[in-house]
Amino acid sequence: MKSHSIIRILIFNLLSLFLVSCSLERRIGKDYIRNFSDVRIQVNLPDFIHKLNLKHDSIQPFGHPDFNDIDSSILINKSYLSLIDESIFLNLCERSLKSELVSLGFNLQVFTDSVSIIQNADKFYTLDIVQMQLEETSFLGAPEDFNYLWGSRVYGSDLNTARIGDHYFDKPLNAINLNAWFELSEKLQNNYRFPVLYSTQSLYDEIVSDIYEEDYMFQYTVKYDTEVHRINVSQLYGMAILAGKRYAGHLFDYLLNLHIQEHMPKGWIPKYYYHYDQETKWLTIWNGESFFEIDP
Repeated sequence: MKSHSIIRILIFNLLSLFLVSCSLERRIGKDYIRNFSDVRIQVNLPDFIHKLNLKHDSIQPFGHPDFNDIDSSILINKSYLSLIDESIFLNLCERSLKSELVSLGFNLQVFTDSVSIIQNADKFYTLDIVQMQLEETSFLGAPEDFNYLWGSRVYGSDLNTARIGDHYFDKPLNAINLNAWFELSEKLQNNYRFPVLYSTQSLYDEIVSDIYEEDYMFQYTVKYDTEVHRINVSQLYGMAILAGKRYAGHLFDYLLNLHIQEHMPKGWIPKYYYHYDQETKWLTIWNGESFFEIDP
């Protein structure tokens, strides 16, 4: 009995310590958000984007056709990258990034070496996007990407096969990946340079499909309807706008979590990574997209 009491006490103490730790992390994070002000930042984007076509059977289009005028069934063999105007893409990303930074409370600075501006700021960061890369590739849609009757005698239920019953799923799909590498430095800390940061996001063809059974006039039939909505150029430029917004959010979250780590009691390590949702004003535990640290 005594051993059980000791175990219960240990469990209670561990749970108490866990709850105290989480509560402390949130309190530090909320204080950081509440007092976030006069954080100045200078942002620099690259002059061009690296483009990489990973399609082994890609056929480069002649000229600059409009995808809206092309049969979507042949787009899998066309290169999207050749149709992207880099200057427009970078401009959209930059405007979105800077707008979101200002919205989050950063004080955006134009390129300057003015000592007075740096000395009068509480924090002064420089964010350099040192490289951006667009990758184009294709893949076959997996069975789980399609809707079907789970476990039916017609279609089976094995997700590890490229075939469900008598129906094959070999639809080729496009994918565009946007990769970016960042260098972040703090001028007020003797130009302290953080680890290289990395972010990636993807855009895919959209699958709209359905498989269903019918029993009409004693005739059993199976119908399989599917549509693949191909990526279009407007979505690619929309990807640039979304990327800029996400980069700003990733940066805010990165600095927020560094602040939490630095202000934890000696020997304590934060248990979670936190995300600040600007729209809801909530501070939440986060397992989604964020900056990844890469050793410099």
